[in-house]
Amino acid sequence: MKHSIENRKGIILVILSMMLITYMFAAYKHDAMPALAEGEHEVMLSEQMQLMTEMFNVFGSKVDGNCNPAVKSELISMVMKHPLLYRLTFLKNNQPYCSSHHHDESHSADSPTSISDRNVDMVLNYINIDEEFTIQVEMKPLAHQAWTHQYLLAFMVMRGDGNEHLHHYINVNQANGHTDLVGPYIALQLGNRPSHASFSAGSMIGLLIVSMMVSIYFFMHGGQHQIAYAFKKYLLKQAIIHHELKPYMQPVVSSTDGRVIGGEILLRWLHPKKGIVYPVDFICVAERSGLIVTITKQLFVRVKNELLEIAPHLPDGFKVGFNISATHLGAHDLVQDCVDFIGSFKPGSIVMILEITEREAIVYSDAVYANLSGLRRAGIKLAIDDYGTGNSTLRNIQKIPFDYIKIDKSFIDLVVSDKVSMNILKNIMELAASVNAKTVAEGVETAEQASLLAVSGVHFQQGWLWGKAIPIADIISLLRLKK
Repeated sequence: MKHSIENRKGIILVILSMMLITYMFAAYKHDAMPALAEGEHEVMLSEQMQLMTEMFNVFGSKVDGNCNPAVKSELISMVMKHPLLYRLTFLKNNQPYCSSHHHDESHSADSPTSISDRNVDMVLNYINIDEEFTIQVEMKPLAHQAWTHQYLLAFMVMRGDGNEHLHHYINVNQANGHTDLVGPYIALQLGNRPSHASFSAGSMIGLLIVSMMVSIYFFMHGGQHQIAYAFKKYLLKQAIIHHELKPYMQPVVSSTDGRVIGGEILLRWLHPKKGIVYPVDFICVAERSGLIVTITKQLFVRVKNELLEIAPHLPDGFKVGFNISATHLGAHDLVQDCVDFIGSFKPGSIVMILEITEREAIVYSDAVYANLSGLRRAGIKLAIDDYGTGNSTLRNIQKIPFDYIKIDKSFIDLVVSDKVSMNILKNIMELAASVNAKTVAEGVETAEQASLLAVSGVHFQQGWLWGKAIPIADIISLLRLKK
């Protein structure tokens, strides 16, 4: 086996050497091309990628085939705001239907006439929202204005554990609307420091070779995981745009009588082809990419609307728990979002609980402290989720006035048979009492566990014994059964 691996490594090295020789020959004409000063292409790509990201965040959900005055005005304002922007155009099936320029809707998206009429080179970029809709972003040249080259950017940014990047851009000769696609100048840089490998090629053969080399580089350095992450992030963005993420509720009951006193909101991705996708398969991508904040804000609104329909049938003080990430805890609009949620119900009818997960360490900034104070004033309760399994647990209890401590399932699983787990449970109960917090046992699956937890003084329980996560409207049926 060892010899087989060494043989494969040797073959790869030989192939790389042969490709490098061929690549150097193919790239010989590179010196004839205008050269970027050291670091300029990195700055250019950075600016362009930032702009593209902003365009997606602002307009990604507004590309729907309609061009009302408000959207058109926003397009115009965005172009006026950014000196690098020339024009923004929404495309449907590659045909423009809404633009920041009043006279452009009648032109084809790739019309050479519209480019040559301007007698100026533009940087054309496309953000594909889905198979039907696209945002065309036209930018002014980001490098020397005297160059007569158009940069068509087809970039990917793969962020790995080593904070590596792949920069990829194509410089295509363009003059008076005629594009020379026979010999594009390709440049790629791996990494964000000068010491990282960089390649360039002056022909289609060179492009093929560089692409193959990049592929081998990625797969030899775990790049398949980076590609998988980027793909999952894209799919998750689409799920957010198309409202495929749905709230379910797992009931929380009183340990003394099994009465339903509230529920934890759990996320389910209702994929149009795969069916239900559970958080374990996408929540890490959501947190790593920062999309978790957008998802949670969307969840607040959806849960509010669904609860309003059944609120008259819920017991007073019905508790609704939301998981929020450590990142979200410092968001400037968190308090207002929570106030909007709780203010939609009759006072005292709903108790909103934010369950702070410990997968990420909490950074105690001024914004976090301000939010904690604001939440307390608004009557929003706080819970520490999955207690004992995350980051800096005791420090968090010192810093945050928690109302609830949720005991992780890993302790509950063994509490009946394992003396150590029972001692841990007792310690948690003592800690909760010392900070005046109530306790919730997670993952309760047997009647024996439930009985022992009740005797031990645990206030509330949730788990499959009491019910799995169900659509919010179905909680009414469960309430009637538990009466």
